[in-house]
Amino acid sequence: MSGTPRAARTRRPGLALGLLFAACLTTGLGVWQLRRNTWKQAWLAEMTARLEAPPAEIAAALADPNAFAFRRVVAEGTLLPAQSILVDHQSLGPHEGSHVVTPLDRGPGTPLLLVDRGFVSFADADRFAASESARAAAAARIEGALEPLEREALAASDPAPAGRVVHWNRLHLGALERQLGRPVEAALLVRAPQPGDTEPLSALPQPKSRVDHMEYALTWFAIAGIALVIASYEWRRSS
Repeated sequence: MSGTPRAARTRRPGLALGLLFAACLTTGLGVWQLRRNTWKQAWLAEMTARLEAPPAEIAAALADPNAFAFRRVVAEGTLLPAQSILVDHQSLGPHEGSHVVTPLDRGPGTPLLLVDRGFVSFADADRFAASESARAAAAARIEGALEPLEREALAASDPAPAGRVVHWNRLHLGALERQLGRPVEAALLVRAPQPGDTEPLSALPQPKSRVDHMEYALTWFAIAGIALVIASYEWRRSS
């Protein structure tokens, strides 16, 4: 019976050292998250400043949408409301609904530019879509902020939709190009609010981080602290 406590005591220093290593590792991860947070805050400040800058030239912005993300631009052309789609599962404060995305034809030989005209609630979405389908194309001058889009191609084996699809779960450029029969710019123009806006209700995009780096950092530091406390306890027991 006396051998069991001695065997346990010989194992405790190893456990303590393992916990110390875990504490060092998680502390390093916490520091890395703090650095990521510093970088992300600088990025958010830069994107917010872009929203406040004067409008950029539309051709240059569309030539490199990633470099002009969140920059204001002004686009002119013919708005095609009958080709609008509703991107579902969007929110505006406590309200759930869809964003109305309408192609803008800027002239022969140019790809269509998608315009996010704003938000409609789920309760009004179908009624709004029906009214859009009856609206004629009209000349438009739209100011807003640019958001780059990922270009995803469709496989040749992907079936074509049966009829025009109005409700979409997300923007898919390849699928939209097939439905519209025209090339589409890899960018979304989010319309700026206009006086008297009611439906759809527009709002400029707000730069935001998808990850709370401070929360992750605090979690890693908390784990490191717990590991240090247990390591200290095990070390004292083994001495």
